[in-house]
Amino acid sequence: MSVVKQILQKRTVISPIGLDVGHTAMRAAQLKRSGNQWHIISLCSLQHLHESSEPTLENPDTRSRVSEWLRHCDFRGRQVVAGLSYPDVELHAMQLPPSMADSTREQQRQAAHWEIERLMSFDEGSAETDFWRIPESRGMTSTAVGAAAKKGELRSVVELCRSSSLDCIKVDASPCALSRFGTLLRSHETLSNDVWAVLDWGARTSRLIVCIDDTPVLGRSFEAGGVSWSERIASSLSVSSATADRHKCDYGIIEKARHEIRRPSTSEPSAMIAEMIYNVLRDDIETVISELEKSYRYVLQCFPNRSPGPLIMTGGGANMRNLSALLSNRLGIEVTVPSAQAETRSCRINLSTANEITPEPISQFACAIGLAIMESIE
Repeated sequence: MSVVKQILQKRTVISPIGLDVGHTAMRAAQLKRSGNQWHIISLCSLQHLHESSEPTLENPDTRSRVSEWLRHCDFRGRQVVAGLSYPDVELHAMQLPPSMADSTREQQRQAAHWEIERLMSFDEGSAETDFWRIPESRGMTSTAVGAAAKKGELRSVVELCRSSSLDCIKVDASPCALSRFGTLLRSHETLSNDVWAVLDWGARTSRLIVCIDDTPVLGRSFEAGGVSWSERIASSLSVSSATADRHKCDYGIIEKARHEIRRPSTSEPSAMIAEMIYNVLRDDIETVISELEKSYRYVLQCFPNRSPGPLIMTGGGANMRNLSALLSNRLGIEVTVPSAQAETRSCRINLSTANEITPEPISQFACAIGLAIMESIE
């Protein structure tokens, strides 16, 4: 067996295509695995899909545009692992009966299905379900997390891949993909000692996934995202949405610009704009901080032998200037972005080529990368 394991570790494997199905953008990634390291070979994005509230693939013009984009992406192979996010996917903590421990996997899935249908907001019979067990804890009453996805959205994704001459082999929940991405940035030793999380800043909704080892144990969604933030900044500062986007990147936020009585300097205007942006977004930021505090505190109480671990930020807002420092100061934990983690020895993904492939921050492709490596991350 050891010889077989050594041979497998030396093999070079091309991953499936990871397709992150978002509301306003699509992103895809493909990687190559060599031994225990992953290397990015393709990153593609399609942005500004539409501004309506309808599901992304409901609009025929949008479907046609996405299909054409996929056909022109530079991929190897045809297999796709797609990811869906809230509100098309819901996660629910639940307690499976102890008597189910010795049941078959199919019996457990059926029991979980009934419980998920009781908890989900979708109509009965309208969703596909699955579940995973979470590590045993004295303080956590839940024993598993159930996932429900709308059947209509699943069919739309499969049909989209088919029309793009691709083969959708699996559909996963985006929070699971994000947690897998996070495990690539961390060592096995630290994973076994702490409570860590991924905070994904989406276009309209942000997602928090708290993990034990490599398992998501708690998921939260809240209405704080890049599009709504840009709209509010644009309205407050009387600028266009495009200018508001640039201001978020160029100036970021400052909780309070501590101006002293002194000769004006060239740095003051930028500090003033950053403070204005913070004031516009203050309520949302405070809500996020409160949710983070409560979520970390709850999981740490359930796993008292663990310490608070890092918060990895992904998505469009992850690289907003000063945001990670603000959250770190308020929460008292390490708050980081993928590009910073790439310099650590524990990181098992080579992100150095990403800048050569796309000008977008790698944090925007976290979900797509997590989907691509679904088959194996040992």
